[in-house]
Amino acid sequence: MTEWGDARPWADVPAAFEADLPRTPMPVVVRKLKNDGSERYRWEGDLVAIEPEWVVVHHDASRHVRLRAAGSEGALPPHGLRYLGRDRPLAILLRFDEDGSFLGAQCDAASPVRIEGLELSFVDLDVDLIVDVSGATYERDHDTFEENAVRLGYDEAARATVVAAMTRATQLVARRLPPFDGGAERLLASRLTLARSPGGR
Repeated sequence: MTEWGDARPWADVPAAFEADLPRTPMPVVVRKLKNDGSERYRWEGDLVAIEPEWVVVHHDASRHVRLRAAGSEGALPPHGLRYLGRDRPLAILLRFDEDGSFLGAQCDAASPVRIEGLELSFVDLDVDLIVDVSGATYERDHDTFEENAVRLGYDEAARATVVAAMTRATQLVARRLPPFDGGAERLLASRLTLARSPGGR
């Protein structure tokens, strides 16, 4: 059970993750968890960047598998860039088509990222800020949060985390701050160029 009032930032990046990124991406697995520790899904990917606020994973639907708790894969975008907050209560998934054009994004209220071996995990708090292809936004799943507040034992600190996460996500989009400043598109473009080069991945 996550203690939301005592969430510690994951700031100590293993030295192995620092080596020559993004030219030599490191295979990892991203796990999306619920407050009781149950797994919603796990998604293979490549760790491609470590930034002051974010750990960034590239999901390529042609190579990486996402398994939901029920065992089904579910619909996947051709490319996804997952920005996991190192000390912020956000996990952001930006979706792109085969050519790297932006399709939309989902900003999850969540715990800062945690690492165990090559697994990166975050605890999801249900409420999302959805960003459409035009940049318009709306929040969703507050009703799910209220249902899970009882079932999964959310406390007042969890509620405060959701408010802080949605406020910050809205600011990032409105002010075009990373990763909504074009940096995600540039990072993906470099990944696609590398993948198309001889011996690239």
